[in-house]
Amino acid sequence: MSYPPIDLRINLDSFCKKDSCFGAKARVLQSMWRKDVLKVDKGYTYGNYVPLDRAKAEGINFLSDNIFKVAQGRFNVNNATKSNHRLWCNLLSSQPMSINLFGELAENLELATSVFKKLFPNEVKCVKEIKFEYSPGRRDLRFTGDNTAFDVFVEYVSDEDELCFIGIETKYSEDMKDKPSEHKKRYEDITINSQLFHVSRSTFDKLKEKPIQQIWRDHLLSLTMYKVKGNADGNDKTKKKNRKVMNYKKGKYVFLYPELNTDCANAVQEYKKDFKK
Repeated sequence: MSYPPIDLRINLDSFCKKDSCFGAKARVLQSMWRKDVLKVDKGYTYGNYVPLDRAKAEGINFLSDNIFKVAQGRFNVNNATKSNHRLWCNLLSSQPMSINLFGELAENLELATSVFKKLFPNEVKCVKEIKFEYSPGRRDLRFTGDNTAFDVFVEYVSDEDELCFIGIETKYSEDMKDKPSEHKKRYEDITINSQLFHVSRSTFDKLKEKPIQQIWRDHLLSLTMYKVKGNADGNDKTKKKNRKVMNYKKGKYVFLYPELNTDCANAVQEYKKDFKK
C-alpha cells in the first residue's frame, strides 16, 4: 500500500503529516466526497471536515435522514461547537461511522434482527435494542471504574431465549498510536478473574500500552457485564438506586475496522497473543 500523491492531498486540503498510509487514503476519499457529492468547497483545517452550520441543519455527515434523526435523538446537536464537532463535522471520525453503520438498524429492529441473524447464525432470535456510546455505569467499580463505553451496544434474545449482548468498538482511520488512558488496578483484577489471559507482570506491561490498551479496556467492560450485583470491591461510590442489575447470559465483544487498516489488524493480532489457547 502506498500513499496518495502529495499534490492530490494538497489540492484536496487533505495533507496531514501524521496520517498512516491508510489514513491518508481515507482522508483523500472523504475530501473528494465532501467536494464532489456534498458540494462543500472548504471545511475546517482539512478537507474531511464540513461546516458546522450545515452539519447542524442538514446532517451532512450522515448517510440518510433517518440516520441523522437517530444522531439527533441520542446526541444534542444544539451543543455542537467547533470544539466538539467530531460527530457532526468530521467525515473521517469513527463516531459518525458507527451511527452510519447501525443507525438504520436502531430504528428498525426487524431489519436489525435479520442482519444479526446473518452475522451470527443459529444464535440471534431477535434484537431488542441498539444503543450508541453506551456504558452500564461510567466510573462504576462493578465494571471497569472508568469512562469506557461501547460505540454500539446490541441487546438481543438468543435462540435459547436468553438475554445477551454484543458490545462493538468501531475504528476508521485510527492507527492505534494514541497515548493510553491512565492505567487502573481494576483492569488487572478483571483480567485475572476472567481466566482468559496469560497472567504475568510482562503481560500487564504490554496490555496497558499502545496499541492495544483500548482494545483491552473495551473487552474488559464486556467481561464485567454478566449478572452484576452490588459492589465490585467495596470502594464503589455509585448510589444503590442508580445501580442496574445485569441479567445477560452471554456477551460478545467486537472490534470493527476497515479491512485495509493494517494498524488495527496488527493491534488485534498482538492482543490475541495474550489469550490462553
